[in-house]
Amino acid sequence: KYHNASKAEEDAKTFYKKGKGRWGTDEAALFEIICKSPPQYLQMVDDAYVTTYDVKLQHALKEELRGKTKDAALFALGMKLHPYVTAAELIKNTCAGMGT
Repeated sequence: KYHNASKAEEDAKTFYKKGKGRWGTDEAALFEIICKSPPQYLQMVDDAYVTTYDVKLQHALKEELRGKTKDAALFALGMKLHPYVTAAELIKNTCAGMGT
């Protein structure tokens, strides 16, 4: 199987190296891991990241990215790991200030 614990640990290290572990963030590499990973596997990557670096992928993205890139990355990650909560937050934020 391609999406196994060993590969998740490798992707967690890659995520760190392309973000927090370097000068300048390689957004494309981070998005590639997020977008190409099935939800269950991305949870394994997140667990491996927490084990190794003591923070979640979400926290790493919040620290490394800014603006719309950060919003897009957090949304993509959220839709994979917590789709119902992410969709509910999107609806709440969209309706805020509409008099509803």
